[in-house]
Amino acid sequence: MNVLGREEIFELAEHESTPSVSLYMSGTRPHDPKKTQIRFKNLVARAEEILGGFDLRPHQKEALLTDARSLLSNSVFWERQDDSLALFAAAGVFRVLSIPSEVSDVVTVSDRFYIKPLLPLLAGEEEFLVLCLSQKQVRLLRFGRGGGGEVSLEGVPTSLTEALQYDPMEKQGQFGGAYPTHGAEEEDFKANIRRFFRQVDDGLQKYLREEKLPLVTAGVSPLNSIYREANTYPGLLEGAVEGNPEAFKDSEIREKVWKIVKPLFDRAKNEALERFGHLQGTGKTSVSLEEV
Repeated sequence: MNVLGREEIFELAEHESTPSVSLYMSGTRPHDPKKTQIRFKNLVARAEEILGGFDLRPHQKEALLTDARSLLSNSVFWERQDDSLALFAAAGVFRVLSIPSEVSDVVTVSDRFYIKPLLPLLAGEEEFLVLCLSQKQVRLLRFGRGGGGEVSLEGVPTSLTEALQYDPMEKQGQFGGAYPTHGAEEEDFKANIRRFFRQVDDGLQKYLREEKLPLVTAGVSPLNSIYREANTYPGLLEGAVEGNPEAFKDSEIREKVWKIVKPLFDRAKNEALERFGHLQGTGKTSVSLEEV
């Protein structure tokens, strides 16, 4: 089962045919597959009852619900199903999608799919990454609406000493504190930091290869700018948190980074709402923007 994305919401909003079945079922926690199956069976029965009010032949009505009923015997599906789900069925269309937020149980049958419960998702999950650059360690944090925390990194050097057998203290360069500011000592310090950050960037590839989330660095100057030179991840933002991340709690780092990424998320949400508003103008949606 796929996780619902923004583009799929627009595809569903653009769909129009009669009858179109929309079914939403809230997640079950603690997870109980048997109870979840029973709830789903009752919702499908409700859809069948509503379809009885449409001018359909028996085989047409049955065709709309056959795939939904087949899920009832799929034990693997229900063992894994604890999030909320949405089901959409129409002639030639059948989709079952996972929803990363709570919804109410509801069944509708109309000339288009019922998408109001999906509209808050137009803003996306608002997830972002933070790469903390300090003397003692390099850490990757991941945050979203529901909180977040540190990502466990394997195969990624987390200190300059580990990566290069180089101790910046010997050069009076504090990786995360004071650092050389002039002459050969400064150039030596920056060259070693640059080599270290290239290794960090290489190690992060397996974690970031499939990601499209914005990334912000947090570190004392000039670590942020040096890392930018080594970075190959396209989602690295221009803004950065200046200061030693070891001096902040993760919640404080999140708050500082949120000020950098919020305009990005606001812009994406506004673009999505404009597109939704265009669909509304075509008569393909029945929900006002004020309800988002």
